[in-house]
Amino acid sequence: MNSFFTKWSSAPLTVNEKLMIINVYNYFSEVKSKKEDHQKVILYKHIIEVLGIGESTVRRIILDWRSCGDNTFTPHKMLRHSKSQLDEIILEFLYTKILNANKIIKLLFTYTLQQFLAEKRYNFSK
Repeated sequence: MNSFFTKWSSAPLTVNEKLMIINVYNYFSEVKSKKEDHQKVILYKHIIEVLGIGESTVRRIILDWRSCGDNTFTPHKMLRHSKSQLDEIILEFLYTKILNANKIIKLLFTYTLQQFLAEKRYNFSK
């Protein structure tokens, strides 16, 4: 199956991706409403098959779109860094901190590095 969403991602859907789901839903709703055997389950399954995304995603986006009532979506609360981006950022912070400490011959401890990362808003449990 060749679909737009070929690779799973934990990133939130963009407004354009959500609108694409709604547009496909509206299109199939109009086509199915002209027939006698209109069923939402079959409609959702058809959207899932065409777009190649999960049923829960389709249901969640459609319910969110209906609940807002003004053709908008609930805004994202907070976008997080992906794990690979987070790792690269942390590595860069630590690399710079350790390099600077080595230049001035300063001992570093895990606690010191943990404090440094906490100042940069990266908190880790022990």
